[in-house]
Amino acid sequence: MIRRLFPRTIVVPEGVKERLRKPLGLLVRGSPEDVGAELFRILGELNPGQIITVGDVTSEMLLKLGLKPRVMVVDERVERMRRPSPRPSGYKTLRVANPQGCISAEAAVVLEKALGSNEETLVLVDGEEDLLALPALYLMSDNSVLLYGQPREGCVIVKGGPEIRRMVEEIIEEASRLT
Repeated sequence: MIRRLFPRTIVVPEGVKERLRKPLGLLVRGSPEDVGAELFRILGELNPGQIITVGDVTSEMLLKLGLKPRVMVVDERVERMRRPSPRPSGYKTLRVANPQGCISAEAAVVLEKALGSNEETLVLVDGEEDLLALPALYLMSDNSVLLYGQPREGCVIVKGGPEIRRMVEEIIEEASRLT
């Protein structure tokens, strides 16, 4: 299924990246403590089937809240600075390369494997993980949520569903046309 949308590595052009700098869902703003408390409240109300996180800080924040994301996508970097990623026990680790500014076909397939299994999975990315939110959003079930960090602002929560899948298809088609 995912190979149809990501048959090759997609290089995301600057114009599309600019579009992606705007939150794709609900932006929760504030201090890390305020964001954490609000996320805990919102996730309690939503009661999602699965929680997926993209980003080291977001993944670590949820773990500190006592929430176990089903899939965590990390690259051991925060704003391009090297930093150890969270390594909770009980998680299966999948490693994949994904160049900066791209979505590799291999990374999309690894996400499909992670989201399709019943195991809690840590996807450790060699390169950059930010854009891997797109294939994860495309693949996740309707009753799931994906969380990612909005640099220097807070955390974004995106609910799964047909609308978000259509949006991802449009973004990827635009990126493919421009490269």
